[in-house]
Amino acid sequence: LFKPPFVVAIFLVASFIALHRLHLPAKWMQPIGSAYEVLYALNIVWFLIDLINGILDKIYNRSQKTNKKIDINVIKTAKKVNSALFLFIGVTWSLNALGIDVKALLATLGIGGVAVAFAAQESVKNIIGGITIIVDSTLRIGDLVKVGDVEGTVDDIGLRSTKIRAYSGRLIIIPNSKLVDSNVENITSEPTRSVVCKLGLTYSTTPE
Repeated sequence: LFKPPFVVAIFLVASFIALHRLHLPAKWMQPIGSAYEVLYALNIVWFLIDLINGILDKIYNRSQKTNKKIDINVIKTAKKVNSALFLFIGVTWSLNALGIDVKALLATLGIGGVAVAFAAQESVKNIIGGITIIVDSTLRIGDLVKVGDVEGTVDDIGLRSTKIRAYSGRLIIIPNSKLVDSNVENITSEPTRSVVCKLGLTYSTTPE
């Protein structure tokens, strides 16, 4: 788990020391130093993402051996949030290392974010719908469900949409906001099923 970022870290440190021993001009070393700081930041972020995702996988595997099993959708969502959070931290750290005023940039993005928020209303609704599905455990991966005219097996539950594999093998993608507002029939969760069969017999059939 730690080998790839650790190897990259050794390479970065070794190459940076090698560049210093070349006694390059100061005007070259300053941008090189900034570039290396960005690479260090991204490498640390990579390490932390792998670390936390590994811990989440360990927690999930241990829960499967107990009565309190954790839904795989919760783990997958936690991984996505973890990756997005640390990537944001890494980008912010990198911009700061390059001499960009992050506070001013965030303030500018905040003003423009109002307009973006209006344009992204559907996406926000889908994300909230995805969180609702995961928290309520309405659906699980592998469940056989029927949503309107769509019937099949739940292939994946994301933050924006849910993928259902129909009997024909086609993958149907349904936005989570529509899934939350629809009547969902979870066929897998039914305790029993009543099957009515009509047998046609000829008049010459014996009672036996």
